[in-house]
Amino acid sequence: MKESGIQFSDFRPLYSVKKMLKKIYNSFRDKLPIRSKIALSRIVFRFANKPFYDPSNRIELDKSIVTISADFELAWAWRYSKRQIDPIEMARQEREGFNIILSKLNELDIPITWATVGHLFLDECKCENGKAHSSMPRPDYFENEFWKFDKGDWYDIDPCGNYKSNPEFYAPDLIEKILNSKTNHEIGCHSFSHCSFDERHSTPDLIEAELYECQKAADRFGIKLQSFVFPGNFHGNFNLLEKYGYKIIRYKSNEMKEIGFPEKVTNNLYAIHDSIAFDLAEEGWDFNYILWKLKKYVDKAIEKKAIAHFWFHPSIEYEQITSFLFPFLEYIKKQREDGKLDVLTMKQIYKLYSYY
Repeated sequence: MKESGIQFSDFRPLYSVKKMLKKIYNSFRDKLPIRSKIALSRIVFRFANKPFYDPSNRIELDKSIVTISADFELAWAWRYSKRQIDPIEMARQEREGFNIILSKLNELDIPITWATVGHLFLDECKCENGKAHSSMPRPDYFENEFWKFDKGDWYDIDPCGNYKSNPEFYAPDLIEKILNSKTNHEIGCHSFSHCSFDERHSTPDLIEAELYECQKAADRFGIKLQSFVFPGNFHGNFNLLEKYGYKIIRYKSNEMKEIGFPEKVTNNLYAIHDSIAFDLAEEGWDFNYILWKLKKYVDKAIEKKAIAHFWFHPSIEYEQITSFLFPFLEYIKKQREDGKLDVLTMKQIYKLYSYY
């Protein structure tokens, strides 16, 4: 297999064109009522011949592979969100969803990669010199597609408490539940404080500190972090990820690679493109259509003997969990029982793929 040497800058022109076209499409689509939006989505999906399959870096697999990653964040992901979501409420919703989802995954024996914000490994933290994590570098003020950080301190929301008094910011109890599961889940990394890894909004010192603190916090659980998911899907600092022992990342830069195979980013770091997210940003979507769409990605992976990578937030609403997440997991289980696919974690895919 050839080393592709991916750099996010390689895709900047393509990304800019895609972003412009998507902005035009969304501007038109946003003016439509919900039923028309759904109809348009169906048309685009069918006529674009989605899901997109890319044969680059193909290896001959015995059967297709499905992998699922969860962005495990509690309050940390939402504090600077442009969607103006209450971080505390989302964290409470995620804690409820976590238990329901983990129980179902264990019932079906479907392992996933829990991409965990490093602060969740902590039992507690304390303020020093009037600041939480005062020794940690801070990002400069910035704004991007999803977040706006333009005032205060990056850690202002940190309660400097513990997981019993402030369970929205610490989750050692939930980490223990993952580790004690009968299903062999993986615990990966999602940064320490949910900061952007894009070089536009981060510095090497900041990223090194984030990666160091994540591993330090995970050490007491005996966890060696090897899989990484970028907060907000903002990619960058690949060499530092390799330096800190990461082996595989979830990557989103080219939507023409929804079903396919991992490719090298650096000498020892692989990227696996994500296929589709479970999460819905809008109310009113037809859940049967969403379930149909998710199954199409599995079916394409089976057809091509390739890899499909699904992801979600455990804060997903209960109605969505029961309406299409659980039926989708049942569908995966059925295809596995029929010998059509394997379900692997990100780390397991790296181990499989690195042999070639």
